[in-house]
Amino acid sequence: MDKTQIINYWDKRAHTFSQNKQAELESAHAQKWINEINHIVPIIKGSRILDIGTGAGFLAILCRQYGAEVTGIDLSTDMIVSAQSNSKKFKKDVNFQVMDAEHLDFKDDTFDVVIARNVTWLLPNTRAAYQEWLRVLKSGGKLINIDADYGKDSFESYQAITSNHAHNTLGQEMLSESETIK
Repeated sequence: MDKTQIINYWDKRAHTFSQNKQAELESAHAQKWINEINHIVPIIKGSRILDIGTGAGFLAILCRQYGAEVTGIDLSTDMIVSAQSNSKKFKKDVNFQVMDAEHLDFKDDTFDVVIARNVTWLLPNTRAAYQEWLRVLKSGGKLINIDADYGKDSFESYQAITSNHAHNTLGQEMLSESETIK
């Protein structure tokens, strides 16, 4: 898989994706995400969290609201710009960087928690990604990987997509592009 195709896809989606995540940050749904994460590992002041595939910064901003020191990375420059804008809007200082999830630019044992939400379906080399994520995770740290089974859904037509699906508002061209990436 050519990563340029992945970057271009998410660059095109950055604006509308950001709007969706802003609404999600302001909804009761955000608290449900925090509850799920806290069930696995409590988000505490000063803990170092890496949000991989941060997109528009949803999880990074949420974790920062609870006092964690958060770094969010994404392969898409436009997504990082959206994440930075969202962190300003919600008045949360998050370190956002353009970076490849399969090649992290961090020292070993840097983070207490590594979170990836809906990222693995996009990765050409999941083994390399997991090795990197575990490398930067401190001993005793937690890796939280949240992903859907996108392989079972077809993005080729709207008939196969439920109304609450993240791709239900994409046009046919973007659906086909998403299917190719998947």
